[in-house]
Amino acid sequence: MAPGDMDADGRVNQDDVAYLVSVIGGGDNPACIDPDFNHDGNVDQTDIADLLSYVGGDGCP
Repeated sequence: MAPGDMDADGRVNQDDVAYLVSVIGGGDNPACIDPDFNHDGNVDQTDIADLLSYVGGDGCP
């Protein structure tokens, strides 16, 4: 799976951001992703912000 492909559909796009927001908010995680996208040891809004930046073209955190 590519970095940032949170919903495991083979693409990195806004759907991955929505999936991560849902998982962090307590929603189901059928793709079994690690919601700590930036690997800082905390699952929080910074993971969402970093994924948004990555989807927008910035490098991986």
